Amino acid sequence: MVFNIVNNKKKLRVVLILILLLLVILVSVAYLVKKQKILPPDVEENQRFEKALKHLNSLDKKEISKAIPKLEKIIQSPTSLEKEAYAKILLSLSHLLTRDSIKAVELLKEVSINENYPKVWRAIAVQHLSELVDNYNENFIKTYIFIGQPFESFYKEENPALAMRKLDEWSDKLFPTVVPNYRVAHWYAEQLTQNKLSPYLSDDERKIYLSELSQRLERADKIFADVPMESWDKDRLLLSYFLKARTLGKLYLLFPAETKKFGDAENFFKKAVEVHAATYLPQKLWFAPLFYYAAFLSEIAGDSRTEEIKSLLTPLYDETLSHKDPLSNFFKREKNSDHDSHYHKREIILVAQIDSKFKNLLKQLGWTDEQLNTKITPLGEQK
Repeated sequence: MVFNIVNNKKKLRVVLILILLLLVILVSVAYLVKKQKILPPDVEENQRFEKALKHLNSLDKKEISKAIPKLEKIIQSPTSLEKEAYAKILLSLSHLLTRDSIKAVELLKEVSINENYPKVWRAIAVQHLSELVDNYNENFIKTYIFIGQPFESFYKEENPALAMRKLDEWSDKLFPTVVPNYRVAHWYAEQLTQNKLSPYLSDDERKIYLSELSQRLERADKIFADVPMESWDKDRLLLSYFLKARTLGKLYLLFPAETKKFGDAENFFKKAVEVHAATYLPQKLWFAPLFYYAAFLSEIAGDSRTEEIKSLLTPLYDETLSHKDPLSNFFKREKNSDHDSHYHKREIILVAQIDSKFKNLLKQLGWTDEQLNTKITPLGEQK
């Protein structure tokens, strides 16, 4: 009996000690999370992705170009797969800077398909490829990007926008991040907008597209919320705001009730313009956020916000700058679109009807009076 009491006391003491130890561990973890800001793994990984891109974009472009021999040496004798993948991406960027786009594409494709490389770097490589699709002509992307598997399967329809969507979906499967999800959401928004102008989707397809759009926005928003502002590269932050603004803008014009849960389109356009103003100098041009904000205002308000539209477009009127900006190539390409109901073409014509200076800029880029005088009714007036 005495032995049992002593034995029970020992067991009780052990249990109490274990409970105390558990409490100490829990308190310590709580302290570390609060004071040291330890983050859950998924958040930490999302930060790592954005920080990696922030680091890449912060590097001096001249120094990257000079580093080609060093990078090639690292690739030949890598100390780790991560360093090898990183060196290949840097080398691809240096080739882009020296106008050797073919070598750049080859390296990005190598990184993207190598299953031994960390997924974060593979996803970065795929995202760079997606952006190249947006910036190069169809002959280049068909000849150099969408050759070999899995790339050929993305271009079966020979549709660059659809191929970009497939690349972004692949990037998201490798490593979920913000920009690819916003880009995919925007693709669905564009299809739904085009369907309103020239119907080609069934009711069921339209519901599926709207559902996919909403899911991608929710996914992107959730990842975005996990990444602190200090981890963002400004170019990526601008692109995120810009893509969300354009998606919400189209959603607002088509399904206003669906927009409320994702935020106000104009608010995100304003955020994009603010980051743009703080980031872009004359030698580093990208005026798309300004044009598309003006186009959105033209769609929702017609000529009732003419002064705001003109103010947004003012930086485009310097002829020297406009021809250097990728947007000028976009305007040149769209003038040859097959029909005037094509959404991007009608946006351009609509803005030109409101701002005569913009109309003159388009004429300098090859547009005709006949094209620009096509009557366009803002979508906001078609409800």
